[in-house]
Amino acid sequence: MSRASQVKSNTGLVALIIGLILVACCVGVFLIVILGDGTILSTPTPALLSSSNLSTIIASTADAAQTQTMLAAPPTPVILNTPTMLPPVTFAPSITPIPADPSSEICQCNGGLGCKDFSTHDQAQACYDLCKSLGHGDVHGLDGSDPPNGLACEDLP
Repeated sequence: MSRASQVKSNTGLVALIIGLILVACCVGVFLIVILGDGTILSTPTPALLSSSNLSTIIASTADAAQTQTMLAAPPTPVILNTPTMLPPVTFAPSITPIPADPSSEICQCNGGLGCKDFSTHDQAQACYDLCKSLGHGDVHGLDGSDPPNGLACEDLP
């Protein structure tokens, strides 16, 4: 096939394609105008805005804007009463005076008692421990060891 005949066949093909496109466009316009309801070709007329109509439009626009904002960025929760980390509290043991003898007075840490005033080692030891814990030391001289070993009236039962 020669170059001239090849150009002629291409030109005919291009003309055929353009013709088909033109026919399709014309059929589409015909269908819209004749068979359609004509709303595509009609121009909408603007409604007259009254003050009440304008208020309604503004309110609905504001509602739509708020809804879009809420959907786009949910609100950040407000945290009230945030917990504060505090160091652990260690309570000192409470000191309760221990009676030297259940039938006698409470052990007084002002001196004046001796091993003869207690009937058992446990009673004397309780009085000794109480006075030491209050910072008075061995005011009654109940630890007779030299050097002191922290045991009161070791000879008592």
